[in-house]
Amino acid sequence: MEDNFKIYIDELQNDNLKIEKSLSPDFLASSDPELKFVSPVQIVGYACISEDFMILRLQVNSSISMPCSICNEFTSFQVKVDFCHSEELKNIKNVFDFQEILRESIMIEIPLFTECDGNCPERANIKKYLKTNSPTKGGNLLYFPFSEINNLKKE
Repeated sequence: MEDNFKIYIDELQNDNLKIEKSLSPDFLASSDPELKFVSPVQIVGYACISEDFMILRLQVNSSISMPCSICNEFTSFQVKVDFCHSEELKNIKNVFDFQEILRESIMIEIPLFTECDGNCPERANIKKYLKTNSPTKGGNLLYFPFSEINNLKKE
């Protein structure tokens, strides 16, 4: 258990615990070689006790680099997470370690796909391969995956 992620419950008995940290992204331990954290993870927030619960409220920011889904060049973008967790005091034995739940919250906010600056310049090169002649209804594109099923020949 790393000290950066420990909250000692005794410290919360009389006041809120202010949390301000700038941590190496190593604790995120991503096994994906195409996902790179390019800046420290900034964590700002507080922990407090409210009746029978410990409340942890954090704002997390970091920069991530991953391949563009169009051109496959690495592109960087910000990931921001508003993190809130409550834990019953009876489940905490003096020290609460929030590393794993914070890691999960950050990782789930990372998109599966991204594009260079939100609109890859290479998109124009693949546009000819994308379907554009779809019927519309009220300005929304419609797709009928089984529209040709009646035209199939029975053998």
